[in-house]
Order: sequence, then C-alpha cells, then structure tokens
Amino acid sequence: MQGRLPPLRNHSKAFEENIQQTGQGDQKNIVGTNEDNSAAIVLEPDKSTITRPKFKTIAKGLSLMSRVRVADAAMNREQQAFFSKYGISTSDGVVQNQLEEKQNTYSNRGWLCFKNIDLNGVSLFEYVRHRLVFDPYRDYYYYWLGIVTLAYGYNLMLIVYRSVFIDSEVVGYLWVGIFILLDILTDIIYLLDCFVRSRTGYLDQGLLVRDVQKVLKRYKKDKFLRWIDLIACLPLDYLFESGLQTTNPGLRFNRLIRLDRVSKFANTTEMRVSKPNLYRIFCVCLYILILIHWNACFYYFISGVLGINSNRWVYGKANLQAIPDGIEDTLSRRYLYSCYWSTLMLSNVCEVPWPIRSTEFIIVCADLMFGVLIFATIVGNVGSMIAASEAARSNFQSRIDNVKCFLRQRNVNKNLLQRISNWFDYIWQQNKQAIMDGQDDQVLSVLPTKLQAEIAMHVHFETLRKVRLFQVFSPGDFVCRKGDVGREMYIVKKGRLQVVSDDGIKVFHTLLEGAVFGELSLLNIPGSKHGNRRSASIRSVGYTDLFVLKKADLWEALREYPEAKRMLVHKGREILLKDGLLNEDAPLEEKSAEQWAQELKEQIDHLLDKKVFPESPLPSESSPLPGSPQSPQQFIPPKGFNAAGRRSSLQSNASSGNKAKLLKNRASELIIQVPVRQLRRIARTEGIGSLQRETQHFVGVTSINGLLRIYRSRGFIRFFWVLVTILSLALLLWQIAKLCIVYNSKPTVSQVSFLLPENGLQFPAITICSHNPVRKEYVQRLNASGHFSQNLLDYAMHSFMEPQYLLTYKDPDKLKLVDEEWKHFVKNSKTNFTINSFFWNASTSCQQMLKYCSFGGRQFDCCLYAKGILTDIGKCYQLNFDEADQSWLKHQVQAGMNNGLQIIADAHTEEQISSAAINSGHALAEIFENGFRYYVHDQNAMPYLSTEGISVSPGTKVYSAISPTNYLLLSHNEWGNCTNEWPLNLNKIETDGIGSLLTLDENLPYSLLKCKTICLAKYFYERCGCSPFIYNIEEYFTVCTPYDTYKCINDGKNITKSGETNQTDDNDDDYSIAQELPTCAECKIECHRSVYHIYNSYSHGFSQSFLSWIQKKKIEWTPGHVQ
Repeated sequence: MQGRLPPLRNHSKAFEENIQQTGQGDQKNIVGTNEDNSAAIVLEPDKSTITRPKFKTIAKGLSLMSRVRVADAAMNREQQAFFSKYGISTSDGVVQNQLEEKQNTYSNRGWLCFKNIDLNGVSLFEYVRHRLVFDPYRDYYYYWLGIVTLAYGYNLMLIVYRSVFIDSEVVGYLWVGIFILLDILTDIIYLLDCFVRSRTGYLDQGLLVRDVQKVLKRYKKDKFLRWIDLIACLPLDYLFESGLQTTNPGLRFNRLIRLDRVSKFANTTEMRVSKPNLYRIFCVCLYILILIHWNACFYYFISGVLGINSNRWVYGKANLQAIPDGIEDTLSRRYLYSCYWSTLMLSNVCEVPWPIRSTEFIIVCADLMFGVLIFATIVGNVGSMIAASEAARSNFQSRIDNVKCFLRQRNVNKNLLQRISNWFDYIWQQNKQAIMDGQDDQVLSVLPTKLQAEIAMHVHFETLRKVRLFQVFSPGDFVCRKGDVGREMYIVKKGRLQVVSDDGIKVFHTLLEGAVFGELSLLNIPGSKHGNRRSASIRSVGYTDLFVLKKADLWEALREYPEAKRMLVHKGREILLKDGLLNEDAPLEEKSAEQWAQELKEQIDHLLDKKVFPESPLPSESSPLPGSPQSPQQFIPPKGFNAAGRRSSLQSNASSGNKAKLLKNRASELIIQVPVRQLRRIARTEGIGSLQRETQHFVGVTSINGLLRIYRSRGFIRFFWVLVTILSLALLLWQIAKLCIVYNSKPTVSQVSFLLPENGLQFPAITICSHNPVRKEYVQRLNASGHFSQNLLDYAMHSFMEPQYLLTYKDPDKLKLVDEEWKHFVKNSKTNFTINSFFWNASTSCQQMLKYCSFGGRQFDCCLYAKGILTDIGKCYQLNFDEADQSWLKHQVQAGMNNGLQIIADAHTEEQISSAAINSGHALAEIFENGFRYYVHDQNAMPYLSTEGISVSPGTKVYSAISPTNYLLLSHNEWGNCTNEWPLNLNKIETDGIGSLLTLDENLPYSLLKCKTICLAKYFYERCGCSPFIYNIEEYFTVCTPYDTYKCINDGKNITKSGETNQTDDNDDDYSIAQELPTCAECKIECHRSVYHIYNSYSHGFSQSFLSWIQKKKIEWTPGHVQ
C-alpha cells in the first residue's frame, strides 16, 4: 500500500550527521525509517568512494537506519534535497534491505567484530582486562562450547580406560608422549574456559550486560561455578608423577566434574538443529556407548581386583569365552571382550560365564538391575520421540475417524465418502504438520506479534512476490461460477486453474501459481458494468491451494485507512476503464451500505406513518436509490410488491396492520450489516482435485512402486515395467504356492494319529549283547602258546574307554610296557590279529547265547535272522525282521506280551573271568560283569549300547512295552534343517598321504549317531594318524592302541599320518585334543526318524513249571545248568 512519505523531521538531521561521520559507508543499500513506520527510503552510495568506517559509527547507523520496511516514490522537496545532497537514489517497489543483511552478517559471524574494534589508543592487554566480554548468543561462543565438549569427551573416555587397561603397549614412550600432549591440550582448554566463563555476559531485563565489573561480580557470587572451575583444573596428575615413562590417569578424574558445559552445548545444539528428534536419538545412542565403555572398564577392574585368571567368570585363560585356545591375550582383546561382556549384561542377554564368588554375584545382580533401568530408559526415550514425531499424524487420523463416523451415521453414499478420504490424503501429503485449522496459530502463539508477522512474510513471500498488484483475471466456475455474487478474491498458491465457458468445454485461459482473480468484486466500484458478479467460470486442474480474502475483512481493514481505500478504488477504476467495463458517468464515490439502508428505512417509515403507498415505483433495478450500489442483487423488492413497485392482488386485500408488519420485517432484512472484525491471516486453503491427480497420489503412496512406474512411463518403458511387475508377482505367487504345497504335504504336530494299521505295527530291530565280551575259554586258548598274558587282556579292555578318560591314568610307563608286549604278540601271531578281530572272536556265539526265540507264540530259530555286529561294548547280535522271509515276523497285529517277541538268553557264567583271575598289579584290574544289554531301535539306526539300552542280570525276567513315535522333518531343500545324505567331507576322506580315499557305502543309510562317530574318527586320524577303537569299529582308519591314544592326547605330540611328530608349545600344559572335540555341526538330524519308548517291568527267579518247560525244550541242559 502506498502513501505520501511524511517529512523526516528531526531524524533528517541526525541521519545527516551520521552519514557525514561515516564517510560514504561500505553498505550497498541503506534503509531509513520514521517513527511511525509509514515510509521507506533506499540509499545507494557511490561504490567508487567506499571506505572502511569505524565499527562504532556503523553500529549507530545500523540502529538508526534498520527500521525502514516500505519504500515510497512520493517524497517532498525536503527529502529529495536531502537524498541529492548525499548522492542517494530512491526507488519504488519492494526494498531489499541489504544494510539489515549486513548487520545480520556481523551478528552471525561474531568473530568479524573483533577485526573492526577501535582500541582508541588502549593496549590490547588493557582492552582484554577491562573491556572484553563474550556474548553467549554468538556463534563463536557456541563453537567454543563444542571445543570444550570435545576435551571433556576425551577425558570421559580415556581416563577410565588408561586407569584400568595397563599394558606394555601403553607405557611405552610413544603412547606416553601422545597422552601427555593430549592431556596438556585439554588442560589448556579447561583453563581458557575458566576465563571465558568469567567474562560471559548475561541478560538483565532483556538487555545484554557487557560491563566487565558487573560480569565479574556475578561470577564471583556464583560459588558453585567457581568451585567447579577450581576442582576441574587441579593438576593432581602433574603433582604426583610416578616416573618418566608412566602417567597417573587415575588422578585426572577431577576433570569429569565439568559436566555443565557439555550440558549447555547439548541443549544449544538441540535448539539449533533442524531435526531435533534425530539429534535426541543420536544422544541416546551416544549415552549407551559411554555406559557400555565404563561398564567394560569396571568389569576388567573387578577382574584385576579378584585376580586375573582366578576362575571362569573373571578375565583370563580360565574363561574360555574370553581367551579361547590359540587366541593371543592382547590389549585389544581385553578391551573388546570387556565391551562384549558389558553389552550382554546391560542388554540382559546374560550369555556370559556364571559367577562363582559372592562378590561376583553381587556385581552381576547390580549390573542386571542397572541394565533394566537403561533398557527402560531407552524404550521410554525412543517411544517419546516416536510419539512426538507422530503426534500430528495421530491427531489428524483422529479427526478423519470422527468425520467418517459422522458420515456413516448420516448414511452418506460411498462415492462421496471416497472423495472425502482422497481429500484427507491429499492435505496430509501436502501439509504434513500444519494440516488442521488453527494449528499454526497454536504453534506460534508463544511468539511476539512482530516475530509472527516476520515468519508469515518469510513463509508466504515467495508466493506473494509473484503476484502483480490487482492484476485482472476473469472469474470462473467450480471455485466460482459465472453470475455468482463476488464476496472474496483468490490468490493461487499451488496448482492450476482453467477459465472455461458456461458448458465447461472451451478453455479460455490457464491460471498458474501467483495468479489472482476476483479482486474487483470486493471494491464495489461505482459504474462497473458487471457490478460485483462473476463474469466467467473457473475449474481446477487437480488439487489447487488458494489464498482467500473475504470482502468483509478487507472493508473492515480499509475502514481505518480511508486514504488507502481511495487509492485502491482509483486503481480499480483505471483497470475497468482500460477494459471498457466502467460507466464514466457514474459518481466517483457511493454511499455506504449503512447510509443508503438508513435512508431506505426512513422512507418506509414515512410511508407507514402516512399509511399510503406511493404510486411511483419503489427502488428497483430500473430505479435504484441515489448513491446505492448499482448491482441488481443489492436491492430486492419487499414482499408484497412486484418489480415495478406495485402491490400484488393478495396483499391488496390484507389489513393495514399486516401491511405495516410485513414492511417492517422486510425493511430489517434490507439493512446490510457489515461485521467489524480484524483482518484475518491469509491462511484458508481450499482445494479441488481431478481424477488424474487422485490416481497419481494413490499410486505414489502405495508400497508397490511398480504400479507407479507403469503409470508414469510411456512406450517401451511402460511395457518393460509391466513385464517386470508381472514376473515379480508371478515369482512371489510361485514361491508362496510351493511353500504351501510342501508344508501341507508334511505331517505336523497337529496331525497325530492313533489308528492301528490293518496289517499291524512294524516290529522294530532288537540288538542284544552280553556284558562279558571275552570268554575264558578263548583267553585260555590264546594263552596256550604262552604269549597272551593277563596284562594283554587288561590292555585290550582299555579300547572301550573314552579318550579323555585315559588322561586320568597315573602310570603311563606300565601302559607303554604293555603296549610293547601287545605289539610283540601281534607281530608273532600267525593270523591277522587286531583289536577288532580279538573282540569278534572272543565273544559268545549266537547259538551259545540265544537259546530260545518266539514271535506271536510261534517258535523260530533266532540265529537264522540274527546278524553279528561289533559295538562299543563288544560283539552283539541284531534281530531285524524287516528282511525276514516270513511275513508274520514283520508285524505285530495284537498287543500283549504273548503276541510279541520272547527271547531266552544264556549268560554262560562259567565263561566269566572272575576278579581273582586278574592280578591287581596289572595295568588295569577290570572286573567283567554278568548279564545282558538290549536296545530297541529303528531298522536303519546304528546302536550304541554304552549310552543307550537296558541291562538285565541273569535270572531276571523283563517285560518291555514298546511305544513307537515317527518323526518326519523338512529337509534343506524344503526349508528345513534335516538331511538324508552324508556330508561331503565324510563321504570321501583321504586315508593316507598319497591320495587314497575312503568312500562310504552307497547303501549305508544315514544316521546322526553314525555320522558323529565317523566325524570323531576322522578328527583323531588327522591329528594322531590313527583312530580309537570306539570311534573306528568298522576300521575305516587305522585303529589306535590305548597307548597310541594316550600319547597323542597327553604328551603334547600330534602323530601325523607319515609317522612324524609335531611338538606343541611346551608352556601349554593344559593342551589336549581330547578337550576340544568337534561338535560335528555338519551332521544333521535324520529327516525320517523313529523313536521307541520302552516301559519295563521286572521279575526275579523262575517257577518250577518254567524250569521243567525249559528242560523239555533243551534236553541237553542239565538241571544244575538251568538252575
């Protein structure tokens, strides 16, 4: 808005004096203002005469001239003379206040101020001592706080680290020198910060206090700050040096008391960053890392106090998790494991060695409690941040839900409901945080009015800058229709509008961002041929944001500025006259609505008083009241009168009282009441969208980006994206279908069946062994030659021992002597004598052990279907009826002990080697047991009787009820974790140094236990050149004698396949390959597995009838043998 620029009055002289003192100044544009802020000037000094002025003079000029906001071309002669005198040019339009930008530059770059300080003959020392005060709101002060924070972070992380983790790497000259330099640097920063804090200005009633004496007095009164500075700067580590090559980091803990400066820097940073939520998350992560670091140092410190390597909980070699075999104990290893321990404890995972001492239990409990608090704090902070970031969305969604509920209760049709939903989606995507009416006002309500106005100008200036003042455009439809009464003007903020014909087919013009229309309808310009009605229709292309200015708001504002109102009307008349839309004979001014409404009311009252209706027509479209608006809609004939002012036939018969009442009511309706309100902010947005924009928005917010690519692409690119999308969806559906088919094809735990098959249950395999693996008769036969002694028998029994148990043997010399005797016997033996062949031949034969067998009440020959196998307790016999030639042996149709398998076995106690036959002075005095051991298993399973099975003593009857359970698991190909195939590293194994390979039988069924046995056999073979008997029963590799196994695992020597020995570290007394047996992770569980649960009942002794029955079955048995 323009107006005459008032004289500068007394400001002119003051401004002139400042310009003379400054010279020509170094500003490109200088702006000045009057006290009433009614005008502005633009100053442009001669660039060729720019000189550097004094800083104080510039500051005075800035304070005087930074008030101008609006430039005006209309100036009086006094002002023109003033500007001409100093070479100042003026311009019309928006002023670019470059002087204010220069002042902001000095404010933001605070250190530039020191370059222009005029000491006026005072020395720099005196200036610093008596005048220097720091502004805590400048950038340089913020950066200084950042430097202090870095110094504090160095002390926070490294003081505790250097105090706990002591190593030769740290106390060397290089590290000590680096730490001393960093310590000195941080101490200097602390000392300088003490001076900065004592010279930091403060605000008093909104003004920055720069008086040195007041600042120092305030600092001295604050005893808390003084004590913090004093304690933090005490050089205790320099006063108590421990040596030339060492430092005392533990004496620097007083540096950590300076936490308030870090807190101030963090708070200031949070106010300055553009994304405070991300900054808060970063701070939380940083706090967690610091806590983990300190807790790690605390753990290592406690380990040192309790004793490194004292047990498995503290750090040391006893803690295999901290220092596994083969891992070197270094400084980095100590710190990393401590951090690992700290992280697990604070996160409550607790996968660390269990505590042993009471002190350790207390520490672990305290750490877990602390970890719970930390976890709760993290969850709370993150939850608060997420809630804060989603607050606007939650409020907006609540409003949407309320609107939808309201519409459903009113039975609104689905089409309108969908349009409303699309509109909500659009305004959320466009506005995000400022989506609700009045939310901007709530957010900015705490700011002063001036700051709110500057923010509004900053936000909307780019849009308003594109608008030419009251540029004429045709009104339109949708936003407004042709012939509508104009009560507002519009400014296009975003989108496009089309000016169309009445039928909406022909497009006359397109309105883009910054366009304005409907402004002339607000002014009520006398003589306008269109009055205040719209002359065209406008429709929106997609969603369009419009600024709306109401007519009532404009006229309320212009009521207080009549000069501006006259200027606007004059400008509007010029526009209408240029377009030929103005009646030049019309008066320049019209009466206000209140004036002509009051005149109309007086005329009606005059008529009512006379109770006579005039013959002349009432004011109408053809005969308006003098000074009334020219628009036809601004006057409507009262009820009871036609357009010509005549009374209708109905009203002519009415009584005069009713006539008076009707006229009074209509007269009240004619009075136009213009509400008096403040000018509202241009913040109301209205939008109208098209189907195309809605479709683009929908595909943009969906997660299937392929649809977006297809929608936006053209030609070959669209075909390509269609093909990619179809293939991707097909692949996804194929994978889902395959997974469902595989899943449904397998039985699950929810598909348990208890139905008995028609042909009965398949009977499992039974493996039965004698606890006496060596018969006395066989030993006596071997000893007939005088070479196989009791020592060799005792030595052979060592083959059934686990390798780790051999470590407990206390007389290795005797074991070595017997080993030499064993090898001498093997060498002189005429047969191929091995440990495997010894146990195979020394056991009881099938006919000797299995005396009677029956199945389902039918007797059969046990040895006809029994297969001899060598196990880890000797030779056993396996009854597997799966390959029997009789079908009645394969399945059990009915339950009951008489319908199953019955076995009578002979223990042959006369063949038992008693304890008296073995001299206790031999290598091992082993007492052989009496009885049997049997195991019920699947037909393809490999039995291991030392860990599985049931033992039965002689003279005992055992009744076993079998309950089978079949497991069918998913293989690797079906996304499971089972297998039916042998691992590749076990299927082909090199058995010597020249490339010979061990290949497993293709028909050998896979078994988990068998796989682990071969895996262990391979492990010992690769390290010892042979394998123990219990892992190498099938003799896939060379079988180790007991002494070979003992020497390999106990003497610290690895016997290679070529016969050479590799000496291990002599200092490692605990080294043993038997203590680090492999887990054989390549051996997976079988996909098809059957488990047989056994329920046993026992009875001891036999009846006379049973003994009689036995004698009849086996007539060669004597009564004494049977007994």
